[in-house]
Formats: sequence, C-alpha cells, structure tokens
Amino acid sequence: MSDIPIDKVLKRHFFRDTHVNHLRSSTCIRIIPAHAGQTQTRSHATRNTAEYLAHGLPDERIVVFDTETTGLDNDDEVLQVSAVDGARRPLLNEYIHPTRKTSWEGAYAIHGISPRDVEHAPILKQIKTKLDKIFSSASLNIAYNIEFDDRMLRQSGYSIRDVAPQTPCIDVMLDYAAMVRQSYGNEYKWQPLQGCAAHYGVDFEAHDSAQDAKATAKCFKCMTYDAEYQLHAVVPRSSARSRRKSPLHTKTSHTYEPM
Repeated sequence: MSDIPIDKVLKRHFFRDTHVNHLRSSTCIRIIPAHAGQTQTRSHATRNTAEYLAHGLPDERIVVFDTETTGLDNDDEVLQVSAVDGARRPLLNEYIHPTRKTSWEGAYAIHGISPRDVEHAPILKQIKTKLDKIFSSASLNIAYNIEFDDRMLRQSGYSIRDVAPQTPCIDVMLDYAAMVRQSYGNEYKWQPLQGCAAHYGVDFEAHDSAQDAKATAKCFKCMTYDAEYQLHAVVPRSSARSRRKSPLHTKTSHTYEPM
C-alpha cells in the first residue's frame, strides 16, 4: 500500500470511459482541483503534496512506463513495453510477440518495429512475473496518456490493476495539457509527448518506449518545479470529446471525463 498522503490531493476515478469501466474504483491523482472555466490557485497542502510526489517520494518507488503497439484499435497489441524509475533508471525493456496481429504497416512507419524484430520475442504473459514485481512494488505509477498504455497492456493479456489495484497514478499528458492552457470552449487540446519534452528541453528519440518512458519521467520532474504548473494546471470538469490516438501523434488522448 502507498503511504502517499492521498487525503491531501483530489482523487478521481481512473478514466471513466465505457471501455475502461473496470477501472472506476482505481485512484488517479489530479494534482490540481478542477472547476470548469476557472483558474484556481493551489492550496498549501496540495502544493506540498505535489512536491512530495515529485521530490519526496523515493525514486525507486516511482514507476514510469510506456508501450509501442501494433495500432490504436480494440484488437491491437503491445510490441514493446518499458519502465523506468523516478530517476530514469531502467526497470524493464522488452519486445513482445503479438498473439493475434501478423502485420502492422501503419504502426511500423511510426516506431519502426517490424514483425521480424519480435519474431522470437516472448508474448506478454511470459513476462508477467517481471511486470508484477515492478508494479506491485510501486507507490506511484506515471505515464503519458496512461489510459492508452493501460488499455493496450490489457488487450495483450496483462492488467496492472490486478496486481496493484490501489496504487495511485498520474497522467503527465493531462497535467501538461492543462498547464499550457491551449483551450477552446470548455475543452483542452491534448499535447504530444514531443511537445512536452521540447517545452522542458528534454531530448529523446520518440516512438521507442524506453526513450518515451525516460522522457516522461524527466518531464514530470520538470513540470513539478514549473511555477505555471503549480498555479494554473486546472482541467475543466466538463468532459473532453473522444479523440482517436493519431498515428502521427501516438501520445494523444482518448475520452477522459473527470468526476
């Protein structure tokens, strides 16, 4: 169990999409309380909690993960899964052999992982012990568009929530999208990882899950030192419209409806 002071932050259900209903009882931390159309200054307690999450929690108890996949749909699968700790030290980097898909030309054009690259790789269930060890020991899980990565892992036969049902999570994409405030009406424009990384001067090779996980970890730490994030990272309560994850921006959002 995590000793993160959950009572000091706003707790939300973890992505209340119809296709992730089973996650409704999970805990997803939003650092900033949200009120539609308003900017809200963070309370002292919430500010301290954000600082604790980023800088007080031991790095080895933070897990930042990412995936590369055969595509975006409900029958697509994981081709690569990676995880690092809060200090960007590698915890896992595995190519995965899909059990249903035999070709993925569109995705290959983005990440360059070919069927030959994963021909002799394990299927995801064969590395379950490794994944269980990583996620069961975490006090905080972080990803960039965590709903997508979680869904793809489940479609490939692995559920983080089965092994770590109470572990809090943070979606860096949602916090960054709120911070930059590229809004129209009551909706926010979700930001690709490349844009977040460029904003904080983080160099990386996009569309490799190991590189993406390291970049996400660095962006999260940078963001929590950012005065704009501390003051203005507010997500409107009205639900965002569903957005398909574009092959050109493989870290953009699906539907997210905050409580």
